[in-house]
Amino acid sequence: SLYEVEGFRRIADFPRRNLASTPVAFSPCGRWLALIEADDFAHTGVIVIVDMHTGAHSNIQVYGRSELWKYSSSALAFSSDGSRLAVSSL
Repeated sequence: SLYEVEGFRRIADFPRRNLASTPVAFSPCGRWLALIEADDFAHTGVIVIVDMHTGAHSNIQVYGRSELWKYSSSALAFSSDGSRLAVSSL
């Protein structure tokens, strides 16, 4: 969930499946929010980019069922101009 700091008001909810704790990152301009949605049971994962102005989501598949990559991610970070997103994995 996303909360407004003043008043601790919930602003948005994000997709939840079989999630462990996952990183999130705001773009420098504040328009984009990136998060990892991992499904342990289905062995799938996507990076979700949320447009904070419209609420629209874009999904980028990171791995699929047949891949052996361990889908833990320890960090997400946007570049200073917001044009790139770095994802680190364990």
